[in-house]
Amino acid sequence: QDVLGQFSMVNLELFNIVEDIKKVSKAFVVHPKFVNAENST
Repeated sequence: QDVLGQFSMVNLELFNIVEDIKKVSKAFVVHPKFVNAENST
């Protein structure tokens, strides 16, 4: 049961990390488009 507890804690941490990565990657995806739009005008 200890192993299961550790596993679920690791899963939760991984989930949080993935969520953070999604936020960061969204920021990176949006940003270059914005820069390109400014450069083209």
